[in-house]
Amino acid sequence: MRELVSRQVDASWPGGTLERWLRRELGFSTSLLRKLKACQGLYVNGALARTVDVVRPGDLVRVLLPAFVAPHVTPEPVTLSIVFEDRDIVLLDKPAGIVVHPTHGVYSGTLANGLAWHWQQRGEIHGVHPLHRLDRDTSGLVLFAKHPWAHQHLDAQLKRRDLKRTYLAMVSGCPEQPFGTIDAPIALRGDHPVARAVDRNGQTAVTHWERVKGFGIPVPEGSACLRLTLDTGRTHQIRVHLSYSGHPIWGDRLYGRPAPTGLARQALHAATLGFFHPRTAEWFEFSAPLPSDMTLLDAVLSGVETVSSSSEPSAVSCEGGEKEV
Repeated sequence: MRELVSRQVDASWPGGTLERWLRRELGFSTSLLRKLKACQGLYVNGALARTVDVVRPGDLVRVLLPAFVAPHVTPEPVTLSIVFEDRDIVLLDKPAGIVVHPTHGVYSGTLANGLAWHWQQRGEIHGVHPLHRLDRDTSGLVLFAKHPWAHQHLDAQLKRRDLKRTYLAMVSGCPEQPFGTIDAPIALRGDHPVARAVDRNGQTAVTHWERVKGFGIPVPEGSACLRLTLDTGRTHQIRVHLSYSGHPIWGDRLYGRPAPTGLARQALHAATLGFFHPRTAEWFEFSAPLPSDMTLLDAVLSGVETVSSSSEPSAVSCEGGEKEV
């Protein structure tokens, strides 16, 4: 067992049960309270407590949770780019070509496996709770919670749309309008095991886009860098919506076309992520610079003659000068 939180009941507390206090002051869900009951993880003034016990101002409440790693996440050495980590969360900058979490026959080499290994080497045990996922060949920021309480708070933000996520995509063709919204339902395609398509019988999907900049040559039809935000989180949503709108992402092997640089994956990057910290409610916002393969594509589309594909990633150019936090 490890301590999740220790807090004194405030003098303004009007009175009531421990369950009521945990719900009101710490936002504990029914499912998390059920886990705490099962593991006997609730203490008041050093004594084991029940959720029906009355708590009073000045009482010290301690909440303990068993530390565990999900059984399907095997610790493995995987290179991780850790942007931020504390006792509740960890934020990674995912490279293209790696899966976030074991799924669909991929049980090793994922970010989750690497996190389990990272903590094992430090003598720590945490749960692996990804808040959201990125496609294997999409790069950028991915947030993990280390325990169910943090995940519960962050997931609630995601559902309320308090969580801020923006993506950058380099697309074929340059939209005439500076911004717009794609509101088109998405469903599985009947002719492919994983591909999606816009379908009036599908799930609601809404994507907002903004043109960051447009390119002319070297492609006759032009190109653009778009900044995107989502109201929904359907599988392949950005890729499907941009293809449907006539501006497929460069390098997207399912929905797009080959990039002028021979980019081996879709030119899509999760560039920024903002959220309220689950413990302190402080607003955190991070950005991840473009990886080198997208920096190269940006330079080629911009007409820059000499570009090294091994140059350091940069947040300038397509991102309009944003810097890594």
